[in-house]
Amino acid sequence: MINRLYQFFIHNSIKDIEDPIIRRKVKLALIISLVFLFSSFNSSISIIFGSPALTPVIIASLVAHLVTYLIIFMGYHLQGRFLLALIVNVVLFIFHTAAIREGELPLASFSFATLVPLSVGVSIFSYTKERFFLFFCTGASVVSLILVPFSPFKGFIEGLNYEVLRSDFIFAIVVIIVSITSVILLFLNSREEEKSFQQYQETLERLELRQKEIEQSNQELLKSVESLKTLQQSEEKRQKSVLYQAELSEVLRAHSDDLEKACDRATALITRYIQADAGALFIHQEEENGTQYLEMVACYANGRRKYLHKKFATTEGLVGQVFMEKAYICASNVPEEHLSIASGLGEHAPTHLLLVPMMYSGNAIGVMEFASFRPFDRVTIEIADRLSDLTAAVVSGIRNNQRTRKLLEQTQQQAEDLRAREEEMRQNMEELVATQEEMSRINNELSYKSVAMDSLLAIAELDKNKNFLSVNDNFVQILGYTKQELLSMKHYELVPEDVYSDQEYELWWEKLISGRSFVDEIVRKTKNGTKITLRSYYQPIISPATQEVTKIIKYCYPVNDPA
Repeated sequence: MINRLYQFFIHNSIKDIEDPIIRRKVKLALIISLVFLFSSFNSSISIIFGSPALTPVIIASLVAHLVTYLIIFMGYHLQGRFLLALIVNVVLFIFHTAAIREGELPLASFSFATLVPLSVGVSIFSYTKERFFLFFCTGASVVSLILVPFSPFKGFIEGLNYEVLRSDFIFAIVVIIVSITSVILLFLNSREEEKSFQQYQETLERLELRQKEIEQSNQELLKSVESLKTLQQSEEKRQKSVLYQAELSEVLRAHSDDLEKACDRATALITRYIQADAGALFIHQEEENGTQYLEMVACYANGRRKYLHKKFATTEGLVGQVFMEKAYICASNVPEEHLSIASGLGEHAPTHLLLVPMMYSGNAIGVMEFASFRPFDRVTIEIADRLSDLTAAVVSGIRNNQRTRKLLEQTQQQAEDLRAREEEMRQNMEELVATQEEMSRINNELSYKSVAMDSLLAIAELDKNKNFLSVNDNFVQILGYTKQELLSMKHYELVPEDVYSDQEYELWWEKLISGRSFVDEIVRKTKNGTKITLRSYYQPIISPATQEVTKIIKYCYPVNDPA
């Protein structure tokens, strides 16, 4: 309920005031106006019945306070507060004038009551922003007190008991009322001032926070400006990189038939494009035995070509690491012994290195290394990477052309060799035909001889384990066995035990399978147990591939009939 009354009578009138100090002063003015209006209403009832002579003054005061409140409530804050301060002074002046008679001095009680309009003026006007109105109302209170003895309205109210007004009781009541009123006003004012101070502190904190936010925003803005500058510089570098690529392509095409010159020009141009102080180009090489390495084919420093020659294994150092990983490396704080660049004033060691792989069709064909006294930024690395890939494509094309020319020369040489070999083969074929004809004639003679031998001699084939592999009819007829029986027998079963001992037989057989041929008359036994002397020739057959005896051929004929 109280909150609703506060919202209606006070808050709705001050909610649109932006200045917090003025808003608090108007709030106090509304409260004071309502208090005076309520007090005037209560006083009017008692005075009408107790002192009817003061009724017009009380009614006028009641109406004046009501009008003052409405003026402030309707939004005329300054005019209403100024009128409120004047009404308090006027009402007090009228009451004070009416309470004394001609020739009397001002009453002490009413003089003390002058503190009320002074407190009202201090409470409803701001010293910093409404100083004129504050001084005017304060001065009006003092002037009204001074003008009381000279007022023409002394004693104009008839029937007023002046003795009562001069009594100590009235003075004490006035002092108490004025003191309470002043204390309340001062309390309200101090409370509002305290709130104002707290709000001021909060506002100050918000301002400090806002200032920090502004400073942070300024820093971010500066960073954004720096980022924009960096971005602009990066974009300019990227635009230049397009020109660099076109120029580099033109230069490389001019040396498309010379790998060394192309690498020299590419190294020199890229080193200059990225504003490096030295550059080198390493190409992947592979020997016939499969050994792979990276060979320096171009070196550039101080604007001049350097005649250096270095080789690195594909897994050695930073160059090998970049080649194997196919990713660039940007190093800082390079040791002084790594590289030194000489000038007319002395030698200096660069502090920054950039190594980029030369990529073509997803494969690394080499590495480009650059040294500088300044760090390499991201855009510079991108430019170096693009230009190195462009160089890799041209270098790969040159190397392919060289391989093609070499293969063409080899093909031509092979064609010449092939023609010479064809002529030689033709001659060999003629000789081979003649040889084949001669061999055919010899084979025919051998065939006739083989047929003759097979019809005249007994022939058998043995393996290294003394098994019969084959026998002819003459061999079967001489020994009396069937062919199936002989193929299932061992050779030593035909040897008479009383003629040859086992030791002699085994020694003879070892010599035979070692590759030695044997010709002699030997004794063998037939199926019926009789002994027969055979003129025999044992020939070991040696394999050309293994140089080992694969089988033994036996040729024989009987010297005498079996006994």
